[in-house]
Amino acid sequence: MYVQGIEAIKLYIPKDNSQISTNIREEREQEISVTDTMSSAERYREEWNNLLKTLDEDPECIREQAFEGDLKVSKFRSIYWSLLLRVLNPHYRSWREQREKQRKRYEKLKEEFIRDPHDNAVPNDNPLSQSEESVWNQYFSDRDLFAVIRQDVVRTFPGVDFFRKTLIQNAMCNILFYYAREHPYMSYRQGMHEILAPLLFVFYGDQQSLLHFTEIAKNQTSELLSNVLDPNYLEADTYSLFSRLMSSIESYYRIKNFLQSPRHCAVIDDDVCMKSTFNKILIFYSNI
Repeated sequence: MYVQGIEAIKLYIPKDNSQISTNIREEREQEISVTDTMSSAERYREEWNNLLKTLDEDPECIREQAFEGDLKVSKFRSIYWSLLLRVLNPHYRSWREQREKQRKRYEKLKEEFIRDPHDNAVPNDNPLSQSEESVWNQYFSDRDLFAVIRQDVVRTFPGVDFFRKTLIQNAMCNILFYYAREHPYMSYRQGMHEILAPLLFVFYGDQQSLLHFTEIAKNQTSELLSNVLDPNYLEADTYSLFSRLMSSIESYYRIKNFLQSPRHCAVIDDDVCMKSTFNKILIFYSNI
């Protein structure tokens, strides 16, 4: 018997049709989505294993890959940058200890440079004191410094929504502030926020990729990977990378003549910052 149209559909409907999907397109998209998810997880795991294998066999080839532009789409770009800048050494079995040391150092900076005179009263100290040893004087200097930093941070890459997030702006302000306090001979100079921005962007992206992988891989994630890209240490890990990068380019920021505000905040002329040089640095790191 030849059956066509709606009659054919009725004829072949099973008695228990409670589980039947009436949207074939949706069903196919779900199948494709599952396939893509699994292949994405496999690719992520494979790339991680290849990174470790490279470090075991020929760590120097990472530099060649960077210059060839082969790392631009890597999910572990922040790790490659950390290796290239010697923040992490090629002996990945000790990365956990290296990260722990760097993170403790950042916590120590926070404890050392965040001193509220309301909670740390010093005898014979007062808000009008101009002494370099005065907690109050340092407190007001820090407030002025932080205000200068935030003024630049809120204008970072205005066309990129990522840098409009409060979390990201706060992280940038903190990192730049602690760097300025740890390196008083440098302090904060205009343009440093543009050096920091790509580093934070890459670290954040790698950490989000890890969270996504952990979700689809049902928590079957390497303990080493989870530690190295722990999202709870976004600031600390980015600070370590930023500090190392600045140590190699700080000569471009050093100036002989600069004015100081009453609270010791350096006021720098834009021309002194050699913007063309920094643009070349940003372009270079965008290619690796």
